[in-house]
Amino acid sequence: HQTSKVRTANPFIQYFINHYGKTKWENYLDREKVDSDFFLVYDEQLSPQFALDLAGKMIENGILKPNNLDSLVKTVKDPNTHGLLQNNYRNMHSSRELVVSFFNLIDRYEANFAYQLEEASAKSLMLSIKPREHMKEIDYRNETLGDFLCRYKKKYISEFSSISGDRPALVVEKECHFHGSDQCVYQVQLA
Repeated sequence: HQTSKVRTANPFIQYFINHYGKTKWENYLDREKVDSDFFLVYDEQLSPQFALDLAGKMIENGILKPNNLDSLVKTVKDPNTHGLLQNNYRNMHSSRELVVSFFNLIDRYEANFAYQLEEASAKSLMLSIKPREHMKEIDYRNETLGDFLCRYKKKYISEFSSISGDRPALVVEKECHFHGSDQCVYQVQLA
């Protein structure tokens, strides 16, 4: 299932390189039989399993833990993480604009989950993220990953909301797919 884009894997790739170095990254790609040039085109499609495997390996090795998700998602503020999509975000000056724009452009990141803006008020947004049918074939809630993907998406949205310089929005998980719901529902409390 090539339903993710390279830009979705960028935070994981950068985190791996920051902790292990460029040489180990190249070695990892050689073992996985992936050409490093593949990652130069952010719209290239890849399996969601690629980023999940990378995260799983870093979790198993102890360099990726729940308390350092901040380090993983900090690359969200780097315009290079988004490739040409950075032009869409450059002139946005509010958390609301950024989050709504991200949801509108989600297909340029991935097609693994259906993202929906459920409610909007002056001070908050209610967002749902539901796995698409093909995700039944992807092992994204295993013993190693646990609820990692839910926590990662929550932190990603929070950090993304602050690209324009605002403080990150508080994102509260109202429903959790990992804990029995058919989707995750997040309330984004805007600054």
